[in-house]
Amino acid sequence: MSTPAAAIPSATPPLVDRPPASLTPGTDPTTAGSPQGLSAPAWLRTLVLMVCAVAGLTGLALLAGAALQSPRAWFAAVFALVIIGAAAFGVHLARQARLPGRAVSLLCVAGCVGCGGLFAHLSVSGQLLGRSVLPLTAALLLASALLTGLAGLEVLLRKPAQTLPRLVKGVLLLVPLGVIFAFRNHPALAQSWSALPPMAKVLVAIFGFLVLAGIFCAAAHLLIRAFAVGVEAAEEAEDRPV
Repeated sequence: MSTPAAAIPSATPPLVDRPPASLTPGTDPTTAGSPQGLSAPAWLRTLVLMVCAVAGLTGLALLAGAALQSPRAWFAAVFALVIIGAAAFGVHLARQARLPGRAVSLLCVAGCVGCGGLFAHLSVSGQLLGRSVLPLTAALLLASALLTGLAGLEVLLRKPAQTLPRLVKGVLLLVPLGVIFAFRNHPALAQSWSALPPMAKVLVAIFGFLVLAGIFCAAAHLLIRAFAVGVEAAEEAEDRPV
């Protein structure tokens, strides 16, 4: 007659119910799952909110000037609406606590604000209602630069060791492009260019375009990869059990 087999201890530890992160004392539910967390710091989102609010008010001022202009500046009005819509979307992004793709979205908002302000300025030749719109354009370009910097900072906070080298290399590659653009009309360069024979001008133009296009593509690739790392880090933290 067989005897009952001795109980074999299981190698799997018993399951222990743990409270959700939102109920665990001292745990912030918006940052659970990752050391960096899914949520941008409150101060960063507050800055985004403030910059977008200023950009939206500036867009409203442009829209009012374009509507009151005689004849009406329709192109400036359309660009002002783009700025207002982008600023409103930026305010929406700033109010979201857990949003892995916020940094990339902020880049789009920054582009709309900056390009909208620049194109509105060009469409009215810098004048609305007999006054210069340069202060409004400068404010919009500054807002665009600040939003770009805040987006990069949020990505940097995700995985600094991986994002910082890409961001730095991408920005450094853009520096020579900015220098060339700033000095494109320098008298010495214009004189040297005019002294070249026609065939040399064609060769220099083709070679220069290929070099500059390659530098720009490399810089864009590094910056896009830096933002992609930030998004991937947030998604990994979201999928990680807590």
